[in-house]
Amino acid sequence: MNVIEDDSHSPEWAQALEPVRKLPTNVGARIRRCVYESLNRNPPNWAVEILEHSISKGVYKRNASGSTKRAVISVLEKVRADIPQPKPTEQEHRELDEHVSSMSDSVCIFLSFFQLCHALL
Repeated sequence: MNVIEDDSHSPEWAQALEPVRKLPTNVGARIRRCVYESLNRNPPNWAVEILEHSISKGVYKRNASGSTKRAVISVLEKVRADIPQPKPTEQEHRELDEHVSSMSDSVCIFLSFFQLCHALL
């Protein structure tokens, strides 16, 4: 199935947050910079609330920014969930059907082998 992996379909403010996914939590200044850049690109109110809270004094820690990063990723996941996923093409349907069929064959073989082993015990 097609899942949107790139951020070209995301709003500009969300694209500014994408680098946070790959940043370690001990580089809080870089994470916070991404948040500020996103805030400057006019995100919706719900995102502003979460992002501003994520860099508030009670949450943001310069070299331990796990809480800030988790908040940013939760915003990105909500944006991704809100983007409608394109319907799979006929070819993708066929490939998925073949994959599922092949997996069910493997499971049947495994179960038969398991039953045989269990019977021998």
